Amino acid sequence: MTDYLRLDVDLEAVHAFLRDRDPRMDEAIAGFGGLRVLGQPPQETLLTFVCTPANNIIRITRSIDALARLYGEPIATIGGESFHTFPTPRALAARDPGELARTAGLGFRGENLRRIATVLALDRPPGWPAELVGGNYEAARRELMALPSIGPKIADCIALFALRADGAVPVDTHVWGLARELFGGRFQRRTLTPAIYEEVRAAFDERFGPWAGWAQQYLFHARRVGRALPMPSTVELRRA
Repeated sequence: MTDYLRLDVDLEAVHAFLRDRDPRMDEAIAGFGGLRVLGQPPQETLLTFVCTPANNIIRITRSIDALARLYGEPIATIGGESFHTFPTPRALAARDPGELARTAGLGFRGENLRRIATVLALDRPPGWPAELVGGNYEAARRELMALPSIGPKIADCIALFALRADGAVPVDTHVWGLARELFGGRFQRRTLTPAIYEEVRAAFDERFGPWAGWAQQYLFHARRVGRALPMPSTVELRRA
């Protein structure tokens, strides 16, 4: 539980660091003082994020629940409800992609999941993603992106939520919107191209350094619940 909740991280020190880098973080942190980036199981995180492209939270949750129920190992039955582990790479690699697409509602993601599960089962040591935990972020990112169907965003999600890469910043349209608010006219193009993606990552790193991923999470959550950031002209930005 300590590892999963990242209780080893001094949250007050993180808050102080982020506020010092940008006073607008006061608004983002206010009301969410207990928010932490989790330390999720690396292999499970990798495989479940393969289910997320062009998808929504409800469908993703249903698909992951179905995968566990159909192909995972039983854990316990509580109140008449059965709980299962997430399937191993070997269990998923053995399925037909059409079966995964149909029974777990994955669509085209079924083939992607089976391909990556096959690589993990046959070409990597057991539990290989855990070997990337706490290592060099950029090196881990390159290794993840060498896997089938893993692009920059999924690689950054895995790095942030499972590999303790606290500076990783997954960039979607919401984070791109945050970047336009935080960094002024620097990101005004309408299309989030691969080059812009890398520029946004670099901007967050420049501003928030080793805790850029945590800054993104506070800002993303504040935006999701409707907390607007103060305009840049109303705050004095500090440089590291």
